This record gives sequence, structure tokens and C-alpha cells, in this order.
Amino acid sequence: MKANLAVRASFGLTACLLAAPALGAEKDWGSWAGPSRDFSAPEAALADSWPSDGPKKLWTMDVKGGYACIPVVDGVAYIAGRDGDSEMLIAADAKTGEKKWEYKYDAAVPKDFEFDTRFGYGPNSTPTVLGDRVVMIGHLGHMSCVDKSGKLLWKHDLHAEYGAPYLHFGYSASPVVYKDMLITLVGGKGNSIVAFDPKDGKVVWNKMDYEISYGSPQIMPIGGKDVLVTQVLDNTIACNPTTGELLWSAPREYQYNHNAASPVWCGDGNVFVGTPDKNGSSGFYHMEWKGDKLEGTPVWTSKFGAIHQNVLATEKFLLSSSSRPKSVLGLDPKTGEKSFTDREFGHSNFVRCGNRLVALEEDGTLRLCELKEDGIKLLASHDFLGDKAWAAPTVVGTRVYIRDAGKVIALDLGAPAAAMGR
Repeated sequence: MKANLAVRASFGLTACLLAAPALGAEKDWGSWAGPSRDFSAPEAALADSWPSDGPKKLWTMDVKGGYACIPVVDGVAYIAGRDGDSEMLIAADAKTGEKKWEYKYDAAVPKDFEFDTRFGYGPNSTPTVLGDRVVMIGHLGHMSCVDKSGKLLWKHDLHAEYGAPYLHFGYSASPVVYKDMLITLVGGKGNSIVAFDPKDGKVVWNKMDYEISYGSPQIMPIGGKDVLVTQVLDNTIACNPTTGELLWSAPREYQYNHNAASPVWCGDGNVFVGTPDKNGSSGFYHMEWKGDKLEGTPVWTSKFGAIHQNVLATEKFLLSSSSRPKSVLGLDPKTGEKSFTDREFGHSNFVRCGNRLVALEEDGTLRLCELKEDGIKLLASHDFLGDKAWAAPTVVGTRVYIRDAGKVIALDLGAPAAAMGR
């Protein structure tokens, strides 16, 4: 059974990823993980090398707080940050960095909860741009919807209104857009996952009693039906994104009492989930419908991979960061065994651009790599940011947006005209 599933996993992974679009017009990056929610920008045409002083810097902005990624839509970059006891959303011209507007609200950190202070007070959830509005969720669960002029349209306090717990590292899940709904983890009895109507903020559905964690939900096409898959505090769960009905769950506990990784779609009903647990960190499930029942069969478990950075599914391997040793590694999707380890890289977030990778290491080093069948090859590297650069890069056209907890930088990684047709 497992051998057959492993073969199916390999073919499904290849078929899914070879279907990526060819080079064309640049795509907006409207939410966490990009337009396909898989950290890919296949239309980007990037240079094969950088000058000795690094690629061209377009602009820099000082923004404190948080590890939220940077959506870029219609030439506007949306940057979440913190200023003392306030959180804010900044809209800036994506090419020049000129500030267009700023939305700000009170988000004083309560004294009666033991937040972990080592990593600041967010916001960590990536803002979501949908239609004519932008939704952000702050460190304490303040959810705000503004229009594209920065005017507040509606808001919720997820903690006060829905019983969402405060999390030690702050609220971090990024919502997913499905049809005419904005779906996100909330927490609290009956409110594990809540679907909101972005027009007015009203609840469409709210379900389950699971305690939540830090990873973001994903929509996956399993057997011709859309399924929402996410990790909560001690389970991986799947539900109907239209109604919130629970379809499947599997226990997934972590020795430090949280699940920070997001599920990764690998094609043909195959799902990778990661939690850096001493008893086996990463799991690979094959999910299929048996009548109206969704079943998830474990294919393998691996002790390698899936720290708190993203995981990319490529045609040959699952690209992940690891702490044993600190490195980047490839996992064989058929078996979960290591196919390679590269200690030249520390913990990194990746964006795939065709056969190129843009990698931001947590120490602030930006790297350009070539994706090869047996691993990754470093092409260029430059130090731009400081430590704890934990937000994944945003890639729109040839522009790349990166940040740490104090600064945002926009870069042009474009290839010369002669290289565009490679």
C-alpha cells in the first residue's frame, strides 16, 4: 500500500508543478505565500548573477515590529508594523517606497498574560488584499478591514468577541480567501476556524473547539473537491471550506506545545505537514474520498525537516530547513529520507521563480539559487538585513521585497534584456 502511494506521490508532485504557467505578465502577491499560495512566482525573470555590491536597491523603509510578509497589489506594497502601543498598516508605492497612507490603532499589550518577549509584539500575520479592501490581524487578534484609501470599514477583536486565546508568540495565522469568504483560525469554543464575509465582517460560519496554533490554513483540491487543511494545537485537520464541517483529523503533537508549520499541497491527494518533534517531525499523507468520507493515510514520517520556515514542493524533493544540523535539506517525497543536505544555508524561506530560488536566510542574507534535480546551487548572495529575518520574500515581476523586525527593503533582481528569453 505504502509503495503504491509513494509512487503516486512522486507522479502527482511532478504533474502538479509542471503545470505552472510560463513567463508572462507579473502577478500580484495579495496574501501570504503568493497568488497560488505555494511561494512561487513562475513569471519572474531574474538575473543569473549580481554585482559585487549586490542587486539594485529600490528603496528602504524603517518599520518596527513583526514578521508579516508584504503583499503587493496594483503597484502598492502593504506593510504591517508596530509603533509602541499601536499597530499599523502602511500602504507604499511599490516602486519608490513613497508612503500613500497609514492606518493605525491601539494595541497595547496586556500585562496579565505571559507573552514571550524575545521576538517582539508583532504583527506576524500577513495582511490579505481582496478586491477593494485589505484585512490585517494583529498580535493580539485585532482584525481590521480597510479600503484602499486606509479608511476603516469594519473590525473585530477576536479575543474579546470570539474567545480567541492569546498566544505566547502572538497571533500569526494568515487568512485564506475562498470564494466570497475570508477564512482564518480564531480559537475559542466553537470558533476554531471562522469564515467572515469581507464586505461587512459578518460571520458566515464558525466551527469546532480545537485550540489554535501559529500555522496558516490552506485550500487543497482533493479528489475534485476543495478541502481546507490546517494545523491546530495538537492535530492536523481537514474541513469543508463552504460550511466548516470537519472531514478528517489526525493527532499531531509537538514537544513545545505548538504547530507553526502550514500544510503543503504536493499534488494527487498528497499533503506534507511538518512539526519539528523529537519523535518524528514531518509527515506525508495521502488523502482521498471514500464515498462522502475523506480518509487520510500516513505514507511516511521523517525526523528531518520543517522548522518554522516554509517548505517548497519541487518535482524531485521537498525543500526544507533543518536544525539537525542547521542546514537546508531535500526530502524524498516517496520515502521521507534525506536526498541531500546543504550546510551552506541556514534556516531559510524560499520563493520559487521557475528554475531559480530566492532565499532569505534568517540572519538577513539574501541568496539567489538554481534549482537542480539533486539539490540547489548558490549563484549570488548579499547581506541586507539583520537577525530574525523570518518573513518570506515577496516576488512581483523582477522586484523582491524583504524585511526583518526593523526594516523593509525593495530590490530589483531583474535579468538583462538578452537573458529574458532563456
